[in-house]
Amino acid sequence: MADNSSKISVLLIGCGKMGGALLEGWLKKDICEHVSVLDPADLPLKFQKTDLINHIKDIEQATDKYDVIMLATKPQIMDDVCKSLANQNTSNSLILS
Repeated sequence: MADNSSKISVLLIGCGKMGGALLEGWLKKDICEHVSVLDPADLPLKFQKTDLINHIKDIEQATDKYDVIMLATKPQIMDDVCKSLANQNTSNSLILS
């Protein structure tokens, strides 16, 4: 288990098969202090009872500053996701796809 000083905050955009697998791994390794999941669909049941996760359905609800922003969306919506991120303060975030 990592100590709290080394844990990260994450914005996970997309929680389908790929995003869900990433989130499951992060939770098992206990590396996250906080995770906001941006997905229009409901969270998979296995993540719904985790206090660490905040489910949001719109980028404007992502008010936290994140250490990492993980883009785990289908390619056909990546352009829209990137445009919506352009209005967010991501200057101190590592953005991964």
